[in-house]
Amino acid sequence: MTSRRRKTEERKKRRLKELDETQLQSRKKLNEINGGLRQEEDPAFLVKKTDK
Repeated sequence: MTSRRRKTEERKKRRLKELDETQLQSRKKLNEINGGLRQEEDPAFLVKKTDK
């Protein structure tokens, strides 16, 4: 493997790792938001189920 190719491979790996970290952070934020919404909506869902 040439040095240029090795450098590009390392750059790709680094970029992928950064992407993974940002995706994890955004997912955590989304989960917190969705979790809060779900807790607020739970009684409504239960009422809808019992109406049937």
